[in-house]
Amino acid sequence: MPIIRSEFVQFVQTWNAHRIRKQPTRTHVIPGRPWSLFFHPEQTGAQDFRLPLDLDLHQKLSMLADLDGFDPDQYLPSTTMAVCQEVLGRIGRLPSQIPPELVNQPFIRQYQYLQEELQVWIRTNRSPAISLLPQPIGNLDYLQDLMQRHHISLQDTWIDMEQAGLDLIKEEDIDFESE
Repeated sequence: MPIIRSEFVQFVQTWNAHRIRKQPTRTHVIPGRPWSLFFHPEQTGAQDFRLPLDLDLHQKLSMLADLDGFDPDQYLPSTTMAVCQEVLGRIGRLPSQIPPELVNQPFIRQYQYLQEELQVWIRTNRSPAISLLPQPIGNLDYLQDLMQRHHISLQDTWIDMEQAGLDLIKEEDIDFESE
């Protein structure tokens, strides 16, 4: 996950620093750099759609995630992760530099080695058994049940957009034809 997270961060930084050109046929597109458009909309003519973070709501949702045992960084059970680390440990660490010829397929050799070794692990019924995490449910009924079981109410913390006086964009306000 650290490698994937690093790639995402790099992509976001690159994308948000690039310049969006003025587009005569798409008048709703505001030119500028996404970071500037977001953090300084008043300087660019963009509309500020930011909402303040509701700390109470954030705390309650974090508590829900903790009660559920959900870890967004976990992508394999700990036993499977230990097996993968053991297998990769046999070939040493991942290289710190990716050779130019492998830049489009970084760590492919290590991935292939890991894949082959895990297939052998499964075929020979080695212990511990490797598995995937159960698929997260995350549906509204599940979350409401979890909140009820732990006596958590979010009813008072949801933002009423009309009361907040926000000018929301409605679908009928967007000219999809010109895009």
